[in-house]
This record gives sequence, C-alpha cells and structure tokens, in this order.
Amino acid sequence: MTSELENLTVPELQEAALRLLRVEPVGQSDELWEHVCELQARGEEQTFTRASGWCADADPLVRELGADVIAQLGHRDASPRPFDEASLPILLGLLRDDDTRVREAALAGIGQTEAELSDWSLDDLRACATHQETSVRSAFARALNTFLRVESDEVLGLCFQLMEDPDDEVRNWATFQLGSFEDLDNGSIREALLGRVRDTDAMVRAEALSGLALRKDVRVPKLLFAELRGGEVEGPVFEAIAEMPDAKYVPLLTELEPTHGGSAYFADALEACRF
Repeated sequence: MTSELENLTVPELQEAALRLLRVEPVGQSDELWEHVCELQARGEEQTFTRASGWCADADPLVRELGADVIAQLGHRDASPRPFDEASLPILLGLLRDDDTRVREAALAGIGQTEAELSDWSLDDLRACATHQETSVRSAFARALNTFLRVESDEVLGLCFQLMEDPDDEVRNWATFQLGSFEDLDNGSIREALLGRVRDTDAMVRAEALSGLALRKDVRVPKLLFAELRGGEVEGPVFEAIAEMPDAKYVPLLTELEPTHGGSAYFADALEACRF
C-alpha cells in the first residue's frame, strides 16, 4: 500500500482520506491511517491548510481527521516539526469540542507536539482531566508530558488527581508521566509518587518506584525489596534498580531470572548490581 500511496498527489490523498472515514471501523480503519501517515510524512503546506479547515468542520469525524493529520505533520523533517507551532492553538481549541473522539485526537496531538505551550486554558484542561469518559481522562494523562512542561501548580494538581483515578490505565499514565519528569522534584511530588507505591496495580507501583529512583529518594531501597518479594514485578522496577543499584538485590534478581531473564531492563539491573 505504501508504494501505491507514494504515487498519489496530495489532493488525491486528502480526498481518499475523506472517503475512507466511513469505512468500518468508522474513522479508525488501517487504510485510513495509512493515508493519514502519508499525508503527515509529506508535510505539505497545502495539507496543513486543508486539515486546519477540517478541524472546524460540522462533522465530528472530519474534525477528528483534521486533528489526526496536523498532530504530527511533517514528521520526516528535522526537529522541530514545521507545523507544530501553528497546529498547537488549533488542537488546544479542540479540547472544548463536544465530541469525545475529537477531544481524544486533539490530546494525542498535543502529547506529540514539540512546540511550547504559551496560551492555554486551565478550565479546558480541568474539563478533560475530570471528564466522565475514561477514554478522555486517559488521553489527557498521556498528554501530560506536554502540559507538565509549563511547570504550573494547577497542572501538577490535575496530574495528582489523575494518579488517583479509578481506572488503572489512567493512574498508570499519570504516574509514568510525572515520574519521568525528574527535573520536577519537591516534597509534594515525591509524596504523590510514594502514594502510588501502594497501588493495587503492579505497573502503577513500578512506575512510581521508577520515578522515586530517578530522584534518588532514600526510601526506594526498602520499597524495592518489598516489591521484588511481592510476586508480580513489572519492568520499571528493574529500571529503578538500575538507577539505584545495590549488590543486595542480586539474590532476589537471580530468583526472578527464569521469568524475567529475557528483559533488557532486567539485564541492565542485574549488571548494575553486580558491578
């Protein structure tokens, strides 16, 4: 399919994408995404102009398509992508859309942007973080890597809220995003991560431990020993060990080698502890 798409002009790709919107699964078919990816890769000004218009269309499927296209337009080009700054205000505006899929597409694009956030609405962010649909809250959690860059106490508060969401995936993404931002470090952040070390979900616990280890929190070793003995050990636990290695972990890691030996994270942790 890729070679066939390369022979199409940009207008032909655009029209084909619009036709494919109605193919099952509506707005999500593999063929549609192949056209979206080809349009993104070419990064043409005419595609940005057309897709920006789609974002204001009366049909939510077309608005979703517009958000999908501009989200990573020009990704074959050198960083930063050429349309990120122009696309970001459009995507932020779509956070007020009545259609949940449009909001999710906009959030996905915001999470991919390399542009700096300068004009954003806390009300719009709060509406996504507290949305009744789990899929919207999850999309917002996945986009936190962009929102956390503004270093806003209000955004941090929304992240803390999502770290306590009823949904495992939402908590996992929010914990991962905050944990990965090692430059964001204060007592409140560490306490929020510490709270997730006691989560019922193993991956959430692992991401919290990884985040605390990145910050070299002195409580990590004791917590890691408990997690290693708990039975269900996820990859980020080994990342945490590699960040704060200790030979005392080796016996426990050796016991886990039959089930985790094929993991690169496990291998790195074991090597760091044996050094």
